[in-house]
Amino acid sequence: MNIFDVIGPVMIGPSSSHTAGVVKIGNTCSKILGCKPKIATITFYGSFAETYVGHGSDKAIIAGLLGYTPFDTRIKTSIDDANNLGYNFKIETSNRKTRHPNTVKVVANDANGSQMTIIGESLGGGAISICKINDMKVSLNGDYNTIILKYIDKPGTVKDVSAILYDFNINIATMKVIRISKGGEAIMLLEVDSSIDDVLAKTISSLPFVDDAKFINLI
Repeated sequence: MNIFDVIGPVMIGPSSSHTAGVVKIGNTCSKILGCKPKIATITFYGSFAETYVGHGSDKAIIAGLLGYTPFDTRIKTSIDDANNLGYNFKIETSNRKTRHPNTVKVVANDANGSQMTIIGESLGGGAISICKINDMKVSLNGDYNTIILKYIDKPGTVKDVSAILYDFNINIATMKVIRISKGGEAIMLLEVDSSIDDVLAKTISSLPFVDDAKFINLI
C-alpha cells in the first residue's frame, strides 16, 4: 500500500466507492462494448440501490458510459448530457443479494443493436472489478488492456498464446486460466502492458482451439 491508497483517488465526489468507482465501471463498460452505448439499462444492487441518488451514482455510471473519467467535472451534468446527445439510459434498482454490496449491472446496446451485459463491483478507493461479461465470469480491474479467450482445454494452449504475444513484443502483466472441465471449455484472461491491434487480435483468434475471443483496450 502506498500513500495514494490511503488518501484515495483524484475524483469528483462525494464518494470514492459510490461515485469514482462507479464512473470507472461505466467507462470500462463502454470500452468493453467498443463504443458509447446508445441504449443501456442500469441496475443498482445493495448499498448502491439504497444510496445512489444521494451519492450521485446514477450520474456517475452515466458519466462513465459517456467516456468521462472520475475527475471530470461533467459528471454533475452527465444525465442532461446523455439526454441532449440522444442516449437512452434507464436506472433500476434490485433487492436481490449479490456477492458484493456495491454492485451494478449494465445491459448496453451499441448503435448497431448488439447487446452486452456487464456486471461490476466498486471495491472502495476508486478500485473496481468487472466480474461478468455476458455469461462469462471474469475478474478485470480496468487498469490493463485485456484479452479474454474461450477455448477447448488442451496441452500447449498457454504456450501458443504466450508465443504470439512474445512475437508481438507484448508483456503479460497477469494471466488467469479457468478450466470448466478437463478437456472441455476453458477461459484465459490476460492483462497486457501494450495496446492490442487488429493484427494481433486476428492472429490469436485464428488459433484452432479458440472458440471466442475479446480484445479490450482499456488504457
